[in-house]
Amino acid sequence: KDDVPNTYIVSNNGKIITNIFKNIKNNQKILPVYIKKLTDSIYSEFVYYDLNLISKVILDENYEIKEKIWSTNHNTYFHHWGDYLDGKIFLPGTLTRSFPHEVQQFYEKSNFSKCENESFYFDTVEILDDNTGEHLHRVNLLEKVYKVKEVFNNDFVINCKDPLHLNDVRVLKKETQAKHFPNGKVGDLLVSLATINAIVLLDKDNFEVKWYFLEDMRVQHSPRVMENGVIYIFDNQGGSPVNGTTRIISVDIKTKKMIGAYEAKKNDFFENVRGGRIQIFNGEIYINAMTDSELFKIECTDMRSLKNCKKSTVLKFSENISDTYLLDVF
Repeated sequence: KDDVPNTYIVSNNGKIITNIFKNIKNNQKILPVYIKKLTDSIYSEFVYYDLNLISKVILDENYEIKEKIWSTNHNTYFHHWGDYLDGKIFLPGTLTRSFPHEVQQFYEKSNFSKCENESFYFDTVEILDDNTGEHLHRVNLLEKVYKVKEVFNNDFVINCKDPLHLNDVRVLKKETQAKHFPNGKVGDLLVSLATINAIVLLDKDNFEVKWYFLEDMRVQHSPRVMENGVIYIFDNQGGSPVNGTTRIISVDIKTKKMIGAYEAKKNDFFENVRGGRIQIFNGEIYINAMTDSELFKIECTDMRSLKNCKKSTVLKFSENISDTYLLDVF
């Protein structure tokens, strides 16, 4: 629930196996980063955050907390979804800054350069050591994404309070993913910026913009790069309102064109105006319809272009649940 968040392990028949945080306080906002089985072990690693506090614990075979590995505080507000690779955690962070601010110098052709007399969200990518929780690096996104000229000009009005709204960070983990981007590398960061309806790829070394996609989506979340050269995106408000505005779209990386979409039909309804997440697991597409508290998967005759897709519900909560922030299959 929104006011009393918690983390549950649920069997594939919908039965709750355990409630990880049995003694949670009402003012805590615990949200998961990842859970994964330890190699050759019955135990699992679990990383979660609570505002600016992030922790790593070991779970036993019953998914009860066995041991705390580390817990660290950081000068940022962690939010939404991140990723990990090669011993590093990559998480969306937000700082609060006030106008006027020196970053406005990069936006002389945008209304953002004229924002004043208020505070604003200064989105970052926070890079932490997965073994210790130590803070390694901060990427200040407003110092990088001004190069997306189609947005930051006189014709596109930027929200002064929330100019980017970073809601996902993904790391390119395989060469078979990276090769589809111009000068793509394993370790490059793909970020979703909902306010400007953009998916942006940042270089792993200097964090400069090297690719972006802007069209055919609105207030999107959860880009997922596939080895066949497409990105699946949770498009929150870009679809037809007939069966709900939300859809899953498929975008060709090289052409930057949308080549397919899954939208609800007939008796189905799919509308998550906020949140929502895609997971690729064992080659299948799982979709967390967050505000409907439902996890479903889609099977298509052509997965690349999402043709003739059929929905099947995996898990649905109907009692006293609001916003399943993360429904992860493992």
